[in-house]
Amino acid sequence: MDTIPQSEQVAQTTLPVLVIDDDPDVRAYLTRTINRYGLESMEAEDLATATELLSEWSFSILFADKYLPDGDGVEFCQSLPEGMCGFGAVIITGAGQAEEAMTSVGGLIKDYLPKPISIERVRYFLAQAAPHEPEDFPEGQYFEPRVNDDSAESVRDKGRLIGRSAAMIELAGEIQKAARMNAVVNIAGPTGSGKEVVARRIHELSARSAEKFVALNCGALPSELVEAELFGYEKGAFTGAAGSRAGLFQEAAGGTIFLDEITETSLGFQVKLLRTLQEGTIRRIGSNNEIAVDVRVIAASNKNLKDEVEAGTFRKDLYFRLKGFELILPDLKKRDGDVLLLAEHFTQRVVDRIKRRIVYSKGARAALEFYSWPGNVRELERVIEFAVQRCGGTVLLSDLPAEIQAAYKERDGEVSELKGFLTLKEMEDQHIDRALHLVGGSQVKACELLDVDRKFIARRRARAAGGRSGH
Repeated sequence: MDTIPQSEQVAQTTLPVLVIDDDPDVRAYLTRTINRYGLESMEAEDLATATELLSEWSFSILFADKYLPDGDGVEFCQSLPEGMCGFGAVIITGAGQAEEAMTSVGGLIKDYLPKPISIERVRYFLAQAAPHEPEDFPEGQYFEPRVNDDSAESVRDKGRLIGRSAAMIELAGEIQKAARMNAVVNIAGPTGSGKEVVARRIHELSARSAEKFVALNCGALPSELVEAELFGYEKGAFTGAAGSRAGLFQEAAGGTIFLDEITETSLGFQVKLLRTLQEGTIRRIGSNNEIAVDVRVIAASNKNLKDEVEAGTFRKDLYFRLKGFELILPDLKKRDGDVLLLAEHFTQRVVDRIKRRIVYSKGARAALEFYSWPGNVRELERVIEFAVQRCGGTVLLSDLPAEIQAAYKERDGEVSELKGFLTLKEMEDQHIDRALHLVGGSQVKACELLDVDRKFIARRRARAAGGRSGH
């Protein structure tokens, strides 16, 4: 571990943490939690090792078990000078020892940590020990479980559009127009951008809202089963068809059917879908009878339909039919200001389920906002689900996936480098000052050293002085 010895700790801002416990599992658990928080750690399995480490290093906080092989952890901590650790010591206690430990609080001993050890409790102590870390300062509102998360309002929240960016405001207007019509709609957008949410919103705002909304991901089924799923089949139509079955078009009668990943269907099925769109009828597999259906079709794909037509994998006539009303969803990275809004929405949904209070650190919020989100809204939702359940009450940068942490840290490095980047004039001024220093302040000798006109420095400084006086 690259830690600075006590004698050299002049500008050290974050000291390591010392864990004293004879149980290797407890040490590993605490060390893992400390490191995820962003602090370094050292371990000691007994008081002798701890004494040696304390003689060589300074620590921000000390976690010590009460019962150790070579002595009592409480007595050991009480014997240490009060300023030995920045925050002090926390005593680890087993079942039934908490009351005894509390009577020992005072001096270097600041509190106790009962077993089983809570990550949230450990992080609380770490935040006290390293309050200068920007990760430790929560920002924004706390997310509390709602009193009645089964309300109709909460249920509607799960499918509503979230966003205040210019792109989403424009999209909301287009959705309103689409809802007032009865035409086929094609939704284009990258994977995870919320195509089904948009389709549901169109249905909810339309005159068909009282009827069913039925969705099918065409890419999730073998191509030969898509037709059977949508149009239905008669008994004996194929092997395994033990009885007749109505398809999703009939199930969605009067409502809306959403066909996601429409480009994954076969050319043969596309012919039949085009007929359904034109005639308003379907034919079950194994039947010659036409069945009239009154269903609005909304299709979607993450591929460019025109490119698929040119590649010969999508029918041109169906392409023109679907192109009647087209909505194009933006990438999440182009939705300025929407990432944190969506993150708060998804956080509230998780909090309602797990019944815990959650807040985000500044670092975590900044990292979420900076990340490019190649998986779009779906990726953000999964990240929030993971981070909220993993954290100890405050979502820290360390609770986010490694790729998000890396992107944010790389950005921090670039910002720091830019802040320290000198302009060409500043570099010249520094070089001139160095030359003057080397020749004892003589402008003539400095100009000779720099190989410039003998009056160059005098003229430059006169211009600079004139510019300052002009302000």
